[in-house]
Amino acid sequence: MSIPFSSAYTVRTYTVGYGSDGRVTETGPTTQTIQAVVTPLDERTLERLPEGMRVGAKYRIRTQTDLGDLGDRSETGSKRIVVDSREYQLDVWGRWDQTSFGGLNHHKYLAREIRS
Repeated sequence: MSIPFSSAYTVRTYTVGYGSDGRVTETGPTTQTIQAVVTPLDERTLERLPEGMRVGAKYRIRTQTDLGDLGDRSETGSKRIVVDSREYQLDVWGRWDQTSFGGLNHHKYLAREIRS
């Protein structure tokens, strides 16, 4: 069973490493398509986020696809979702287990603007 009203989105995974000069390098991307519901963040939701997650936060993503390591457990990868032809950095926001929806479990992610 999929999440109602979900659409197909592209997720790009970049491998993060360090060059000989100590600078961060990215290689890739590899891509995958996921089914997700992507909604803009409203003011109320932004206020409930931890302060460090508010900067550049644009979208809330709900999907049954586990996107794995998003850099929070190690500095090995960077995952970005493509929304309206722009890439947004994904952060883990939590897992939601709702048994009253017949076991419709899903993962929540936050999409942030990429700052150069």
